[in-house]
Amino acid sequence: MNPEREILNFWFNSKGYLTQHNIKVGHNREIYMLALKIENGQPTECIHVETQVSVSAANALVREGESTEKQVSLFVKKKFETPAVKKKIKSLIESYSIDSCKRLVVLGKVPKSKSKSIASHFRALDVETVRFSDVLLDSIKALDGQTYHNNTVRTLQLVKFLLLGEPEALAEAFRKFMKGSSKQAFLSASLRGNEKLLSSKALSQELATAFFSSGFSKPDVLAELLAENLSRRSYNALLSRLFKQAPRQKKKSSKEKPLLSFLQKN
Repeated sequence: MNPEREILNFWFNSKGYLTQHNIKVGHNREIYMLALKIENGQPTECIHVETQVSVSAANALVREGESTEKQVSLFVKKKFETPAVKKKIKSLIESYSIDSCKRLVVLGKVPKSKSKSIASHFRALDVETVRFSDVLLDSIKALDGQTYHNNTVRTLQLVKFLLLGEPEALAEAFRKFMKGSSKQAFLSASLRGNEKLLSSKALSQELATAFFSSGFSKPDVLAELLAENLSRRSYNALLSRLFKQAPRQKKKSSKEKPLLSFLQKN
């Protein structure tokens, strides 16, 4: 099996499904994968799975400049709706004594501008979608410390515990492989929901150092940032504190000398 299939197989197995692969349907066609949910020894759910997994948007199902609706429709007709495929699926669900078989497409890299519309067009044709990145994440979450004999799954386990589990190694991978916009999105997603981590004195110091070495420390940028993100009450309280002046100490007034003393000097 190729790595994508191995990972999908592990993903479905972790959710209680058994899988069949490369089911021949004739006319040089085959079903990529069939996932069967088993409960009390009996099949209760069937999913016909097809994939379009690419690490490059240039090889994606729908590329920039192409009609999303047209490309999705062609894919569905080719993978799910040829007479041979429909006949085979009908035969399988009858043999398993289940009512129907769901349809699922696993997608790799797609242009961000088309991500939502691709899912929407598939759904309109009664096909659900899942991102392969989500399959990977679920699979990595499911891994524990046991020995896995499947090479692909073992590789994911090593990545989880020896890369993702090591802050310094993960930070180096982050610096090496992520571009500017991806780095910003990663940092934003990491901080979201983890506000309590910022209460750590060491982390707060690191953030303060990064903040004051960035463009945000410029007065006009900082003022705009605070105005957009603080409530009026918090903003006013901040201004009050910033501009609060320490009470002036009264200068000790020198004692007035009597006029006679000046007259005596003269």
